[in-house]
Amino acid sequence: MALFEELTTGPLANELAPFVATRNDAATYAIMHRKDILVYGPVDVGQFVSWAAETGMRAKIKIHSENNASPLQSIALALLDWINGNAGLQFDLSKQAHQLMLQSWVDANELTVPNRDALYTIAEKLVSRADQVDFPTTENDISNVLNQGY
Repeated sequence: MALFEELTTGPLANELAPFVATRNDAATYAIMHRKDILVYGPVDVGQFVSWAAETGMRAKIKIHSENNASPLQSIALALLDWINGNAGLQFDLSKQAHQLMLQSWVDANELTVPNRDALYTIAEKLVSRADQVDFPTTENDISNVLNQGY
């Protein structure tokens, strides 16, 4: 989606409409760059280890990693690899695969919903609409688009 379409039809279009109509690039820029959209992102290892210790998940991860019959063994081994610095990846709750891995522990009755939600809270961050749609716009970019859009 091009920037003009984002400004006129995106989720902020109603709020932006008076500023787009008057070509108020400063107000349009401010709204597009306001960090008020809640998303989930990566959890760093230190935060995860603290959460796992507080919730009892650290022991459960170890137990399931050693149990060849456990349906959670692969997930547990991957989490241990990550915790021990061998995976080189992040546990990123914006990724559906990571959400499903976490949900697997809930489905197996090894993690409570409140404890799962506590990890999601750790992963929360606020982003702007410009960040969300990856429009690294300047006020001048918006001014140019508004002047060309009409």
